[in-house]
Amino acid sequence: MCWHQLYNTGLGRDIGTLYAARNAINARNVTVDPRNNFYASPEFLNKYTAAYLVCGALHHFGMADINGQPTKNMHVPLSNEYKCRFCGKAYKMPTALVKHEEKIHSFKPEKPEEPTAEVTPDHVYNYMRKSLALCMLRRNHDDAISMGDGSRVIRLYKFFLLYYKATPKTPKYAYGTFETLAQVMCLLTPRMSHRLTWNR
Repeated sequence: MCWHQLYNTGLGRDIGTLYAARNAINARNVTVDPRNNFYASPEFLNKYTAAYLVCGALHHFGMADINGQPTKNMHVPLSNEYKCRFCGKAYKMPTALVKHEEKIHSFKPEKPEEPTAEVTPDHVYNYMRKSLALCMLRRNHDDAISMGDGSRVIRLYKFFLLYYKATPKTPKYAYGTFETLAQVMCLLTPRMSHRLTWNR
């Protein structure tokens, strides 16, 4: 499913796409059809997912590289006190702190501006969201299979069903997934349903 929705050989110059990443790491054994080299395609998707997770973490924490120190969104230990950013006076309630900062220090926190509705869609952002969603679902599915977690696999099938139905090239997977879910949820006896869930 990742290949049908993400892999496009016309996007070789668009940085961040699956095909551009394939060219960047010189993964020539990964082709348009993942069945041509069964083991290379999942390995490539694992690298692609890991690279985006690391990149997202670096951006979230404001780090220049993986050896750098976080500059934003750092973990702050929780306490029951709220301290004034100017004089350090401690308060028990956050509303009392806000009133103190407004009255004593003439400070009013700026309210964040509400984002305006975009007229044009951001295709790069949409592609990244879709690729991260699909790759993380795939990673979660692989993890559930390796752990033998049948109930998690069935829960993931519900997500996969939506993607299979939305992709025009994979309707047979949508039917197969729907059939499996119907068997587990209502068609089989509880004993057979349990067997189907945990013996996959």
